[in-house]
Amino acid sequence: MSDASEGSQAADSHFWLWLTQTATGLGYPTDASLARALGISPSTVLRWRKGSRPTIGHLLRISQTLGVKLEPLLVLSGHAPAGSLGDVEPPPPPQSVTPTERIILNADLDEHLESIMQTYWKNRIEEERGRVRKLVKLLTEDSVPLSDEGFSAELGDILGSRLPAHVSRVVVDWAQYRTPLVSRGRERSAIGKSLQAILQSIEEMSVVRGKDGLYYLELMTKNGLERMDNMPFDDERDAKKALVAFLSILRKDH
Repeated sequence: MSDASEGSQAADSHFWLWLTQTATGLGYPTDASLARALGISPSTVLRWRKGSRPTIGHLLRISQTLGVKLEPLLVLSGHAPAGSLGDVEPPPPPQSVTPTERIILNADLDEHLESIMQTYWKNRIEEERGRVRKLVKLLTEDSVPLSDEGFSAELGDILGSRLPAHVSRVVVDWAQYRTPLVSRGRERSAIGKSLQAILQSIEEMSVVRGKDGLYYLELMTKNGLERMDNMPFDDERDAKKALVAFLSILRKDH
């Protein structure tokens, strides 16, 4: 094997290692996800993995998609000798971004709405970690509660989800942020008219504290008292903010 071919294979190896680490860090952990982002066939990415050199056109796509200058990619992939384009080094792989975080980052949200979604996902992940810890504890206990009552209680604790509260928090924060951005003169949509019908049936809306220590929105409607049990809040102030936000959504001049 010639020195030139050995150097080419080394360049291809270094390129693939860098591309893999960088793509994974940016939320493209598989060949298929990277191919979709680049708009190319997964088989093309597979050929790179096996040592095939990407074309300059492909390097340009990688540069644009991953936000990297083209020059270091030309050197890293072996299209240009080291030093021929100046002292260029590819940037180090970024901190890992999960595919879900990549969805949020690619959603073209403004800074405030992106923060709302990042907080939502952080809370969901933390809840799921707690569920995993409970499952591990259940699986490693010396004696599993096999009675219907004991086993149901254990499973009920694990299966309990705050998903409605997490999603509701996103909607509330969005509504509070959106309110000043909406023109008062804009004609109400069909959804807005439906909400008015709901409002007309509500005689009173308040925040109450449940026996579990959590706070809930309680509606006094023409059909009686109804508590929004699927939307608990840990903090009374958050519940009151939700109350204000929901009322703002239902107002005629919104």
